[in-house]
Amino acid sequence: MIEEIGIKHFKGIKHVERLKIKPISLFCGKNSSGKTSILESILLIKQSSEKNQSFNELILNGKYVRLGAFKDISWKNHTEGEISFTFKLRKEKDIKNKKVTSSKIELKFKRKDSSTLFDDVMLNQMILKVMKKGQKHKILSIDKSNPKTQILTWDLSEDFDLEISTHQGKIDYQEDSEGKFFGIIHKFENTIIFTRPVSLKIEDQQFYKITQKKNHPLIKIKEKIKSLIENFPNIEVEKKKNTLEELKNILKERKVRRIGYFLNEYEDMDLNKRFDKDTIKLFDNIIEEIERELVQDINSFHREISLKLRTLAEEMDKISFIGPLREEPSLRYTCEEQKLEIGNRGENAPLIFESEKKLIVEEFFLMEQGKYKKLKNKPSSEIWNLWSKYFKFGKLKSTPTSDSMFRFKINEHNLKHVGFGISQVFPILIEGVRIEKGNTLILEQPEIHLHPDLQMRLADFFISMGISGRNTIIETHSEHIINRIVRRVVEDNDHNLKELIGVYFVNMGKNGLEIEEIIIDKKGIINWPKGFFDEAMKEQSAILRKLRENQTLGEKQDD
Repeated sequence: MIEEIGIKHFKGIKHVERLKIKPISLFCGKNSSGKTSILESILLIKQSSEKNQSFNELILNGKYVRLGAFKDISWKNHTEGEISFTFKLRKEKDIKNKKVTSSKIELKFKRKDSSTLFDDVMLNQMILKVMKKGQKHKILSIDKSNPKTQILTWDLSEDFDLEISTHQGKIDYQEDSEGKFFGIIHKFENTIIFTRPVSLKIEDQQFYKITQKKNHPLIKIKEKIKSLIENFPNIEVEKKKNTLEELKNILKERKVRRIGYFLNEYEDMDLNKRFDKDTIKLFDNIIEEIERELVQDINSFHREISLKLRTLAEEMDKISFIGPLREEPSLRYTCEEQKLEIGNRGENAPLIFESEKKLIVEEFFLMEQGKYKKLKNKPSSEIWNLWSKYFKFGKLKSTPTSDSMFRFKINEHNLKHVGFGISQVFPILIEGVRIEKGNTLILEQPEIHLHPDLQMRLADFFISMGISGRNTIIETHSEHIINRIVRRVVEDNDHNLKELIGVYFVNMGKNGLEIEEIIIDKKGIINWPKGFFDEAMKEQSAILRKLRENQTLGEKQDD
């Protein structure tokens, strides 16, 4: 599951750096406060990943959201700006290293060419932060802003092990006539250390450049190596051996063991020789060995980047979405054999009921007499019907009418002829039970057309999903859903439920969208922001105040 998201310069969101996504996440706020933008940011990445798992292009108008042009989704309608989305993936087991890891991926998008009428919004930069237990953070950054070059940049800092940027395109490697060794001395100002050449041609026509970060301890190492190499021809013969030993120690510190073997070979040569052809050839061999090591490192980083992008795409594939309004039910449905998506309007819920009613659900919880009861290894239809009973709907049943057609009924009534509220909740019930553990259901205003009692019962269903390992992200205006969730947290003697729930109040401030988490514990809501479902209290206060005024006025008239 996605553990955190970050959004920058998207619609009315200037910058939300870290927004925790809990198993049950609810976003509340007034109209036009920006709640929908949070859901849209996730759905936008989902529909983009379904076209290309490398996230090369942002698909603004697709199956889940239709957002118009780039200026419509960029902060203050800027056409030259950049928007970014960050996703922190929940900790996962690194089988190879037997360490717990988590990853944070930031995707930055920019309009490809503002001079054209077409809004191709392309990936401009991708930054990957990998956190491993007992290690510093490692950051890899792929920058694709310049289509004419392809450079891989390593940048060592005190906070992260390394940083990589790459562009699409090509840079030719200019080999010095004197050999690679002298070439690397000439370009040494743009390298971290001697073992990192400036430009190297490697497989897949990718070319690389190494850069440094100022004021880093490694710069001292670089300068030392640079000095040793440049002054080596002028060093007295008896000091050359000590110089080589010092160079070997520096390289050893950088864990480039194989390079040391070449230096050992150099020690066996006649120290009276200067940079003759044999010496240059030897150092050329050193550089070739460095190239091979660098290629291996780069390829492993590319694999890691590809793996994390694929992981993010897989997480997006685990997301289902049901919008605020439902498809009108039909009198009859055609049987489908392939696995179906629920549909943005819940239109495939009856088909899913028919095709998957016998599938066994390993574990799901049911609200019964104020407590959540575990159901294990039950058919989907049984769990759906138990919850249907809790919703006071009645029995759900599909009845064949021919070899390929069936009717869907609730209490012997066709779904088309029952109340609108039932058809609103039915797809949520089907998909909420159906999705696998770790998957997420995004819902937009699920309370529409529902009686307050049914809204509160629906909140119980969301809690059961969270306890069962299924996740929900919900945009809601329902005070009844919030109140029921607060009540269940207050009633929870084990104090576990509050860890599953995140309630966020969204408000549009002067500098864009603002989000405040509502803190809930055994005492109820701890913080109560202005505008957070306080309208009812204000109305009650106004009514009581007016009643007192009327009573006082009546007493005076009686006198």
